[in-house]
Amino acid sequence: MAAEQKLGPLRDRINEVKLKEQEARINEEQYAQQLAEAGADEAALAQALEKGTRSGSLQSEINRLNEEIRSLGAVNLAALEELKRHGSARPISTRSSPI
Repeated sequence: MAAEQKLGPLRDRINEVKLKEQEARINEEQYAQQLAEAGADEAALAQALEKGTRSGSLQSEINRLNEEIRSLGAVNLAALEELKRHGSARPISTRSSPI
């Protein structure tokens, strides 16, 4: 009878550990999917971790890059289409001049 009483908390603890393991596995899968969707270079990230780079510094770099992108302003999609239509690949010197 005493042995049965001791087994109850141990069983509960085993179930807790199993749930935590399942949660960790799901988190790993989600992070792997997010990295794949973002096109992350996992080898470069691993090197950064080995060097001791912290996630806070990576987030700071992301914020800096986002700010630089914002500072570039809006993209004129109509102008991009215009360039594509008029063969923007030709060098300027070969285009006809209005002179």
